[in-house]
Amino acid sequence: MKTPRHLPFDQWPTPDRQAWQQAMRPAGVFDDAGPAAHWRDSTRAQIQRQYGYWLTYCQQAGILLEQGDTIVDRVTAANVHAFIQHLSSTISINTTALYVANLLCALRAMAPDQDWTWLQTLAQRLERQVKGSVIDKRPCLRNAGVLVELGFALTDEASVPLADAADLTGKALIHARSQYRDGLLIALLALRPLRKGTLAQIRIDHELRAIGGEWHLVFNGDQTKTGQPLEYVLPKLLYPVLEIYLTRVRPLFPNSDGHDALWASNEGGPMSASGITKRVRLWTVQRLGTAISPHRFRDCAASTLANRAPKQVRLAAALLGHTNLATTERYYIQADNLEAGRQYQDVVTALAPRKGRR
Repeated sequence: MKTPRHLPFDQWPTPDRQAWQQAMRPAGVFDDAGPAAHWRDSTRAQIQRQYGYWLTYCQQAGILLEQGDTIVDRVTAANVHAFIQHLSSTISINTTALYVANLLCALRAMAPDQDWTWLQTLAQRLERQVKGSVIDKRPCLRNAGVLVELGFALTDEASVPLADAADLTGKALIHARSQYRDGLLIALLALRPLRKGTLAQIRIDHELRAIGGEWHLVFNGDQTKTGQPLEYVLPKLLYPVLEIYLTRVRPLFPNSDGHDALWASNEGGPMSASGITKRVRLWTVQRLGTAISPHRFRDCAASTLANRAPKQVRLAAALLGHTNLATTERYYIQADNLEAGRQYQDVVTALAPRKGRR
């Protein structure tokens, strides 16, 4: 049996559809809101999809509801263990743990009166296995200062042909404006390591704002993975490059006046999150010898802070937009003990020569 595809909602058995709709119902005049009414749309879509995997597996394994059964009757310890064994034979323990955790979330919402302690214990056991198998990311990590300098090197190089932008045409123009944009993007990402989806949402005068002579990035809870609003003040190191991009480089992109996205694309619209990832990986593999994704920039930031200023490592949680340090330590910090005594000020010093340059 292959790894099951998720069963679309309109093909769910009637009891499951009804239980899901009850879980999602908004508050009414005489009724309380459903247990999952407060879920964000992205959370709702993810858990619905994961529950659809469970339903497909049940269909393929012949685990069906009889007349009068409820969705709880299908969720026995034996059936869930068989589901886990099947998944673990075809996918990673990380993904298996995610499937089970989201199955638990769905069932708690759809059958809130049921005792799901046994399933929670099982999900926690899988999570502990995940914690014991963290991938060693160190071969792909770079000091954050190296990434910042890569970004500025790209903007410096692109500035030469862009000085005579009126004479640029065709591929030369496309390459120069794209390289300058990518350099700014990489430098900003190294200094403020946002998630790629959040990075792609930045709009001029919305998320990117000039406030009191400073540039701020402001995101509401709907734009962040944790649901928490975020606000950052951009380092002044970025101001000259950012202002050149806004006034001279971004207008060179097609239809740049037709949208307010910070990252303009050569297709006449905003860059997508996947487009950002592609460009960042392209430049890092060319210049640094390894492809570093935007998400890996977050690892680099946390590890740089852990290596250079271990006493200030708690700052990493706020920098990455985590609600607590445990997440940062669990997934991102790959510190080397030999480096742990150095102070984060080393990073600041490494960046200082850029100050005031254009």
